[in-house]
Amino acid sequence: AFGSGFESAGPDVLGILMLSVVFSAFSGGAGIVLTMCGLQTVELACIGGNLVLNLALNLVLIPRFGVIGAAFASVISRATTDAARIIMVHRRLKMRPFTPAFKWPVLVALLTVILCVFTESALKPMIQLAMGAAGSIVMVFVIVTAGLDQHDRELFLRLTRKFKARRP
Repeated sequence: AFGSGFESAGPDVLGILMLSVVFSAFSGGAGIVLTMCGLQTVELACIGGNLVLNLALNLVLIPRFGVIGAAFASVISRATTDAARIIMVHRRLKMRPFTPAFKWPVLVALLTVILCVFTESALKPMIQLAMGAAGSIVMVFVIVTAGLDQHDRELFLRLTRKFKARRP
């Protein structure tokens, strides 16, 4: 029913949809935080907005770009929903989800993803794996170099103590 164009675009679609996972990872549990703090109607509005935006983008993008348009519609609507959640957590709960130091790891991750997406077809799997490992090492280095704020250090120490206490 969909044709060969949909079958051959699978890897490209998967790559595009992976971008939405990146956006969701950056938003963290903002939707859960809204729900836990009694703002489930705000979370419902975000989900409803996602539905409406996704449908509208699908109506516009699918006829012109096919399955690639559907993938981009999903990424755009999900990223918009994640951004709305972060804004609502900040406005309604007066919580800042990110510290200024967070911009460096995000920038490194974004550049790594862009580099991998644009070079993946030209590289062999082992080179791709090496690039992913190198990108992960750079990411950890940037996080360590940027440092943790006091709250992050306390959280890290509590988690470390908790895991050490569980060892037999």
